[in-house]
Amino acid sequence: MRKWVFIRVIALGVGLLSLFAMLSYAVFSVAGVRQKMKLLNEQSDAQLLNFDPLLVDSAYMELFREKNWLETRLILSKADSIYLSVNLNDSLVQLEMKGVVLVQIKMLDFKYDRFFDELSPGVYRHLFATQVQVDSTFSTIEKMPITIKKVVGGNSEMKGESPDTIRIVETVHWISWLDNGVRINIEGVGTDFPTGNWRSEVFWISQDLQKIAQTIRQTSALKLPDYYPEITLVLSDRDAKTIFRALPEKPFVAFRF
Repeated sequence: MRKWVFIRVIALGVGLLSLFAMLSYAVFSVAGVRQKMKLLNEQSDAQLLNFDPLLVDSAYMELFREKNWLETRLILSKADSIYLSVNLNDSLVQLEMKGVVLVQIKMLDFKYDRFFDELSPGVYRHLFATQVQVDSTFSTIEKMPITIKKVVGGNSEMKGESPDTIRIVETVHWISWLDNGVRINIEGVGTDFPTGNWRSEVFWISQDLQKIAQTIRQTSALKLPDYYPEITLVLSDRDAKTIFRALPEKPFVAFRF
């Protein structure tokens, strides 16, 4: 009898601790998002346009974002390398150089954190009206691929036969952290692998687990977790690969919401 009472007490204790941990995780995560917004609103350039977006006409906000988009691309047109333009308003991703659109790709889908819907005009301009640049990138594919060829026979050249190229099937995903604190997720789907392929699922689940583990470490130390608002773009894997390998290591990026 005492044994079962002891087991019930242990189970109750574990349950209460788990509940406390989940509540702490939720509370600290929300607090981390609010702290991020607070810090952005306190930036000097963001305070120059500190009016409430809910108090202005939607047409004004549309023109404000379009003006910001055009001005940013004008600045980037002076760069000497290829840069990336992400137009969420028209679901387009573009490779540009010197103001010329080199490649234009239609997104299959996209999503972004609700955090971006809450931005004041000043914070929006602070985040996206400057030369936003990629700080670091993690990808499932190589930037400069190595081609492996299979020789059919020793006299293939004499026979006029071309060697077969060994095609390596890859999942195409990459993540870029920007110098403005925003994270871009590029998910390739459609040709090499169908949507929902297990390798793709494993990749994104592992990324989520890493974020959860980092949050738990920070909340366990009674610290607000770092928050990086995310934008996820879904492209065909071929388009995702083309963009990734065409861009320099740390490209500039322009956004239009």
